[in-house]
Amino acid sequence: MIFVFDRLNPALPTGYDFDVCNAEIVRQMTVQDGLLTLPGGMRYRVLVLPDSDRMTLEMLQAIQKLVRNGATVVGRKPAKSPSLAKYPASVQSVQAIANEVWGDCDGHAVDAHAYGAGWINWGGSMADTIEVPADFTSVPELWHPVDGRRETAGSYSTRDGVTTLPLRLDPSGSVFVIFRPPAKPADPIVSVHRAPEVVPVQGVLTAEATPVEIPPVATDRGVVMTAWRTGTYVATTTAGRTSNVVTGEVPGPLELTGSWQVGFPSGVGAPPTATLAQLVSWSDSNDEGIRYFSGTATYRKAFSLDGGLLVASGRIYLDLGTVKNVAEVSLNGHEFPVLWKPPFRVDITGAARTGENQLVVKVTNLWPNRLIGDQRLPVEQRVTWSSFSHYRPDSPLLPSGLLGPVLVRFAREVTLLPAAQ
Repeated sequence: MIFVFDRLNPALPTGYDFDVCNAEIVRQMTVQDGLLTLPGGMRYRVLVLPDSDRMTLEMLQAIQKLVRNGATVVGRKPAKSPSLAKYPASVQSVQAIANEVWGDCDGHAVDAHAYGAGWINWGGSMADTIEVPADFTSVPELWHPVDGRRETAGSYSTRDGVTTLPLRLDPSGSVFVIFRPPAKPADPIVSVHRAPEVVPVQGVLTAEATPVEIPPVATDRGVVMTAWRTGTYVATTTAGRTSNVVTGEVPGPLELTGSWQVGFPSGVGAPPTATLAQLVSWSDSNDEGIRYFSGTATYRKAFSLDGGLLVASGRIYLDLGTVKNVAEVSLNGHEFPVLWKPPFRVDITGAARTGENQLVVKVTNLWPNRLIGDQRLPVEQRVTWSSFSHYRPDSPLLPSGLLGPVLVRFAREVTLLPAAQ
């Protein structure tokens, strides 16, 4: 027999779940420590009956035994049997047992009745009937698919069985929200703002491209947050407690201006090296080899960092700005994971050093520009080959390369709430 149920009557509160069974399974149930128990070991707190006033005598006798032994049963009082077996004596037996088990419980004035070691409930709410914590209570974790980081959310709220979690997603960004570890009894943070200006935890890019706030995370040290700006941050917990944290001076961003040395691979139409006075798209170059280049080019630049900046900030990030389309960063020989989506930013805290720093950025663009350029050349001079010509000589070129601006950003990691002792 197949049962199709998407809800119960009365409805379950949020955070609970149920299984559906037939009469045969109910007859296999016993009661252990007040819980309905099946031979296979499954245990249930409440048995909810179908919303009907009809029940066979055999099933009602099984229900009577379960309640007498300590089970909690929720449902309408049976008035008759759907079976004609032993009619009309069966109807009289059903009504007699129902009167005994349900007693004065009428679903209106009285919604509960004690029978034996158990209870009958009819007309009340399931929340009052269950009176136990929800089956599912846990802390939200954030799993980042780009770099594999796993973080415990430091700011969330739970109300009426619903968890509200502020999330900040970059363009083309995604995150897995996993409810896995047991919930901690600590009072979680529900909001963070920067006094006197309100700054949402998930952050928003302003017209001046001010860096977004990185949401707080729970660590062994407590709930911590990366602050990009100098100021006082106020954290508010579920219970209404507040914590004020002063960041200290956070240095402003340092833009890497001036020329860049760019190297191109041989045999693809571009010159071996070029000096760019400023960061522009390859498609805007006067050199046709660069304008129609498709592949990976290597940017190199040396820049200096004052020791005071390293001391004043706790974290240092390299922000490449706009990249078309994929970038690989190496700083002082330290290589970082491939960047393939905004923000094109890496944490260089452990690689940056006082004095001169050597930066290498490999940028790879898409194929169309070279295909378009080849349409302008005789077949024997073309760099690429395809079975079908997707483009014309005058097709628009795609922006390509490192477009910037390239900034070194400084931040401080602050503890909003210390770990419970």
